Amino acid sequence: MTYYNKIIVNWTDEVHIDESWDSENVEEYGLYFISRKYVRNGVEKLKPLYIGITTRTFYQRLSEHYRCDSRWVEAYGRKYIQFGKIHIYREDKYDLKSLLTDVESMIIEEVEEKHPNELLNVQQKNSYNYHYNLEIMHKNIEWLEE
Repeated sequence: MTYYNKIIVNWTDEVHIDESWDSENVEEYGLYFISRKYVRNGVEKLKPLYIGITTRTFYQRLSEHYRCDSRWVEAYGRKYIQFGKIHIYREDKYDLKSLLTDVESMIIEEVEEKHPNELLNVQQKNSYNYHYNLEIMHKNIEWLEE
């Protein structure tokens, strides 16, 4: 029988990327989910765009994306972001970077199944070996809630 480490990801409400700099969560670390809205043929579309992690602050990581002209920065449409904070029993027993990377890769796989060819960073899941057997439960994110 395989044992799974249960993890909860509490996501913030979606906010326009330009307003995220003033968010109360911008000084924290964890996961972030970027989506975009655009109009095509008179119909508004909502698409996932990028899933990322940081062990520094969200502010620092987003600043890097803008400085380096990440592909999602130039993607068509209005960008929105949600920040995700992880909760796991005995967090001190895990390497934070490995734990976040496991969660990021699993979320990328999950979103890619439902929305193929939408995410800009699917290469993450192709090149990553998991460290932990995780069971992830998401709170407050339409893309991932069951």
